[in-house]
Amino acid sequence: LWGTWRFSVQDVYYKRPDISLEEATEHLGRNWVWVLLAGLALAVIGAIALMTPLVSTLGLTLALAGVFTASGVVQLVQAFKLREHQGALNRFLHALLALALGAVMLWIPEAGMLVISMMLSVYFFLNAIIGFMFAQTLAPQSARVWAYVNAAASFILGFYIVFTYPLSALWIPGTLLGIELVVTGAGLAGLAFSIRKLHHQHTTGAPHVFART
Repeated sequence: LWGTWRFSVQDVYYKRPDISLEEATEHLGRNWVWVLLAGLALAVIGAIALMTPLVSTLGLTLALAGVFTASGVVQLVQAFKLREHQGALNRFLHALLALALGAVMLWIPEAGMLVISMMLSVYFFLNAIIGFMFAQTLAPQSARVWAYVNAAASFILGFYIVFTYPLSALWIPGTLLGIELVVTGAGLAGLAFSIRKLHHQHTTGAPHVFART
């Protein structure tokens, strides 16, 4: 959290060389409440998603369908504008594919749930393979053990989704979405309190721990 705060201040500071470090710190410090509210909102939404995994999975499916549909419309407009240029057929095909996926997921959301669940299993399997390969490159034995544990956990999750398929498609995506939102919300809340504390230290004259180079 401290690193996030430090780089947030430095990001404002370096992108706006016309303002001082004190001004950048003051600007971020005044907005810590908004960061806290955003974190609490995400945590609450994540908790609701965990309590209603089927509903959250359906919502995730419909949201993804909307993304595909909107992307297909944009690509179709672009393909029409560039119809005289090379690659027009590919652009039209990509647009129609995105529109078709969006339409199917909107019309038959159960199919979208199945696809999302299977994609998650593939992701976990790939993450496990990459994790095992990465673990072999680590020198400290303790770090290697934790890397193997992480890879094994990913493999178990992927295997569980496949083993319980298609029932897992009804609740796994929504549950993972809820966990992600809760963790992200908690992180933002913690960051908000860190911002508040550091801003208080700054206003009381505490020495800076980073400076322009």
